Amino acid sequence: MATTGNHQQLNVNNPLTRNRMKRVETSEWLGMLARMIRAAGKRVADADEHELAALVAMRDELEKAIKVAIDGQRRIGRSWDHVGRALGISRQGAFKRYGQSTGCADPLPCSSPARADSPQR
Repeated sequence: MATTGNHQQLNVNNPLTRNRMKRVETSEWLGMLARMIRAAGKRVADADEHELAALVAMRDELEKAIKVAIDGQRRIGRSWDHVGRALGISRQGAFKRYGQSTGCADPLPCSSPARADSPQR
């Protein structure tokens, strides 16, 4: 550890460490969210119809969140093949379902330098 003033700093690659921590925290957070959704289903099973309607409306919110996530993945350069594998479908299926609804409908990665020079595939 290096010491600067009253603070101690770890001698690690901070950006790499932050990215790894974000992935772990996101996985844990998504696991917690999945448990909460399952619990909500059990609670709504004994509830009124307006609570069932509220639970069903969450499906639309989840679809919006998936589109935001895919758009972000494309903006950082992930391919439709990458997105398709994550969704458990082909790259063509991922593009057909989400290509027009995200901010990056080009089959090439959004941040790819080849985008300006290459025709669409």
